[in-house]
Amino acid sequence: MANQLPYYDWVPSWLRDVGVIVLLILQSFVFGLSTDMLPELTGELGTLAENVKFIIQANAIGFLCTLPLYYRFRSFFKKKDLLLGALLLQLVLALAAGQMAFVPGLCLLNFCIGITKCMVTLDMIGLLMARFNPTNNRAFFYGLYYTIAKPVALLADLSLAWLIHQYNWHYAAWLSVPAILASIGITALLFHGERLLPKVPLSEVDWTGAVLLTLTCVLFTFIADFGKYYDWFSSAIIDWSVVFFLLVATLFVLWELRQERPYWNLRIFGQYKQIRLGILLMLVLCLFIYSSSLARQFALGLVKGDSWFLGRLTVSTLLAYLISFPLCSWLLARQVSYRLLLLTGFVCYMLSYGYIVVLISPGIDPANLYLFYFLQGIAYGLILTTLSTFASTDILVADNPHRAFASVAARSVIGLVTVGSVWDNALFQRSAINRNNLISRLTGENGSFQQEVQLLIRRFTQAGFDPQHARAAADQLMYQKVDAQAMLLADKDLFASLLLLTVAIVLCIPFMRSLEMHNVRPTNQYPLV
Repeated sequence: MANQLPYYDWVPSWLRDVGVIVLLILQSFVFGLSTDMLPELTGELGTLAENVKFIIQANAIGFLCTLPLYYRFRSFFKKKDLLLGALLLQLVLALAAGQMAFVPGLCLLNFCIGITKCMVTLDMIGLLMARFNPTNNRAFFYGLYYTIAKPVALLADLSLAWLIHQYNWHYAAWLSVPAILASIGITALLFHGERLLPKVPLSEVDWTGAVLLTLTCVLFTFIADFGKYYDWFSSAIIDWSVVFFLLVATLFVLWELRQERPYWNLRIFGQYKQIRLGILLMLVLCLFIYSSSLARQFALGLVKGDSWFLGRLTVSTLLAYLISFPLCSWLLARQVSYRLLLLTGFVCYMLSYGYIVVLISPGIDPANLYLFYFLQGIAYGLILTTLSTFASTDILVADNPHRAFASVAARSVIGLVTVGSVWDNALFQRSAINRNNLISRLTGENGSFQQEVQLLIRRFTQAGFDPQHARAAADQLMYQKVDAQAMLLADKDLFASLLLLTVAIVLCIPFMRSLEMHNVRPTNQYPLV
């Protein structure tokens, strides 16, 4: 597909390039909610943080579960019809989302938006690579795509978070409308309506596998998101969800292993060592990706919701992306060791966690967070580009879509959903333990505590409170300080745990000889998309 160009003859090459890049960028603004917006979205929707996370992750599930289907759709439909159909459906969904506050409805809408984003995004990636990566170099592919996609996603998140903070969450949907209308106009203007590939009937699609896969992802995400809220296995809801998840997941695996044309070919895990190792390290990477959300929560407490400061932190990450992704691509193209690049990336993570563990305190200067975010961005760019290149090299063309599905699943659904649940639970547990420890010290024998309480009582009394209400207000303020201190200590504990993990990984990577299996690099003649 990538070598089949769908443009009108009159369209100059520069306009083709601009059109594809703009279409790819605009998709980042299509109802692009992220977990970094949880505080704003939870308040605006007036609902549980778990509901908001499920709405956000429904988009990732829709994108993921449509990925195998995309390769059939692009042969069944004419390219222009497929793009315009997906964009028009996006427009309808975005307009509906802007009018809705019903959580199940928003989950369904965002799931369907994920489906349409998969169709448009993969098509634009294919056209982009056909133009700028005709040799199908894996390192250049990921370096170019991530250099565009990741900074744009950051800017989109920043824009949407600002709109939600200043107005309300519906503006995330309203911002999608001009982006989609612009995409429709570009598509109608630049692309002809002729067929580019032989038509393949959709009757050969493994629809049963598609349904079982979607149900598996939905149940898995529900358990991970709502386990803490329902107190895990003390709840019948979680118990039955786990039972259904295991049943559906087992049926999916058994069904797929029997199919001649499976929706997701699970046999690739036994056939390719680079897929197994790449996915394992991608799941490890997700542990560190999620730490940026922990850092953002910490920063929110420091700056009391100052959106401009959070925006500047985002810019520091963006600069790191603009350095690390193209640099890593350039180094990989010159056959620099995978182990060396991964080691450098994890050392950057190690330095960032060591730095934050040493500095974290109630009186920390927020400006000290710039270096933390910058090191995190450098580490992410190096590791993600290296792992993506490693896992996609020396794969048979027929197995590549299934390899791509495994990579996206590990990163966007399995990894982040699991890690998010683990860290949310860990943060909750550590905060509760620290809070109890701190409260146990606030007794009558604690002179500093009693002095602080008496000082607060005098201030409230001077403000016009009677003695009883002054005491109650002072106690409430002290317990708020205890909660803040408990959360701070929990953050420090988790960052210290991540520091120890990165040290262990840095010590192990030099001995992972399998990472050099592509030292003699085979030629990959086919495009990845």
